[in-house]
Amino acid sequence: MLDWIIPKICVDGGNRPVSADPYLGCPAGTRPRPIMPGDPLPYRKMDNAKQQYKDIYPRVGADGTNYIVASFDWLDPKNDEASRFKVWADGYDAYVIKDGWASGSETRIGAGEYATTFFGAGCKNYNGLLFFPASFLSSLQSPGSAKPSIGSTGAWEEDNQQYPGACPARHINDQIFTWSFARNFPFAGINGAPVKPLDAIVTIMGLRTTKDPQIMAKWMSYGHLEVFYFTKTYGLTRWESWAPQIQLESDGREPAAKIQERAANASKICSAGPNMTSAPFTLQASQTNATKIQMTYEGRSFTMIDCRDWSNIVLQNPPVQPPAWPVSGLNLLRNFHFNGATLTPLPNWDTSHLSHAALLVSKTKDDTTHDSPIPLNGIAYLRLGCGGGCGSESIHQDIPISSLTRSGSYTLGVIARTEAGSGSLKLSLTQMAGDGVNLSKATFTAHNLTSEETGCDNEGRHCRKFTFDPQANAGSVVLSSNFVSETLPLSIDPRARKLRFEIAPASANDFDLVSAWVMYNP
Repeated sequence: MLDWIIPKICVDGGNRPVSADPYLGCPAGTRPRPIMPGDPLPYRKMDNAKQQYKDIYPRVGADGTNYIVASFDWLDPKNDEASRFKVWADGYDAYVIKDGWASGSETRIGAGEYATTFFGAGCKNYNGLLFFPASFLSSLQSPGSAKPSIGSTGAWEEDNQQYPGACPARHINDQIFTWSFARNFPFAGINGAPVKPLDAIVTIMGLRTTKDPQIMAKWMSYGHLEVFYFTKTYGLTRWESWAPQIQLESDGREPAAKIQERAANASKICSAGPNMTSAPFTLQASQTNATKIQMTYEGRSFTMIDCRDWSNIVLQNPPVQPPAWPVSGLNLLRNFHFNGATLTPLPNWDTSHLSHAALLVSKTKDDTTHDSPIPLNGIAYLRLGCGGGCGSESIHQDIPISSLTRSGSYTLGVIARTEAGSGSLKLSLTQMAGDGVNLSKATFTAHNLTSEETGCDNEGRHCRKFTFDPQANAGSVVLSSNFVSETLPLSIDPRARKLRFEIAPASANDFDLVSAWVMYNP
């Protein structure tokens, strides 16, 4: 199953990745293999519109789960930042293969949707968002379908919960997932790029199938399909979003004119594949001619309103490590979002060295999902009131040494902001023996944290500043924060029994800490 999820790379005689596109064939003296944990990226996958990188690579999670990280890295040419996790824009999907299925475990989509878990049957944080079963691979010519039990929402980050969130009280059992095999599906082929025919597993999800007319009427007005294309060469290679045709004709989750514009834009960045048709239409807002791509699915007409085709390969010479990405399942810290009723005790954290701190919850318009079927409680964060100076105050958490805390490199990070001015936080990871003796200490200082973050569109235009006013609880504490991190080498001492992660103010500022991160990198 991993053959269809994890991209292939070319490696030399020493098993080292080389800068090459496996679609074109590996150079002489090299061979293809799947990318493995710890490999640098010999290429990065960019979409046809040249707006986003899609890096896919395997990692071992904090609980030993094998995750496949599929990141969304939006380019920001104005600020020259294509490989920094931008809280206001970037995100990821986390995939797992368990119990005979490939499925989505969690997603994060920048400003549109914070971290959300897909719960399956038995409240497991997998096999709710299905891609395909192992049994399908024995006969790719036989399409299949399923209607799993799906937790209706797992928006743990916006519901003031610890990851992965509480099991949803309501599950949906009438959403259909279908999978099929497409031979030589035409990827690329936009803006003069040659077509890349690749065999693909195609998964379509999202359609409700209840016989209740009221539920279906609401879904037709507000719902959408998502389509995923997995190839043995690049893993996830294309994604599409499709709206029922009625949404182009009458207002639903968005004004019909806006959906029409999205349909016109989608036809410019993705070509129509088999079983799709291109049709002319007139945009309601401007009365200009446009093209939309349509298909029939389960007897209903749908129009493509968004698409990303990541078959545009950007070679990296020399290969580069994937950018540090805050993926929940990889975080070795518990309660990394500072959820708790009181500061003393704060679950999983030692706060005995804090005297100028408070637990807060942001319940602002920008920090909650607008169309959630269940009201959300807001996003928790920790305030360090150090504007007048905090001395030696700090907060720490101990990570037990186990088979998962191995020698290698560790990414230390925070998503944080100041409430005014520019400030710094000191992050450290200390190896400690059983008797409390410090064996080694790795540190870095996160400089230039500010009270606002500038977000721009994908072409570096139409910038806006994300801000947050703690007194008025207005704006967004999350989107105005930065993810600051550094990856440091660490050789585990055989005497070590725990790793102590510590955060300490390094300047006289008031800080808002949204989350903290310690992630192992092979």
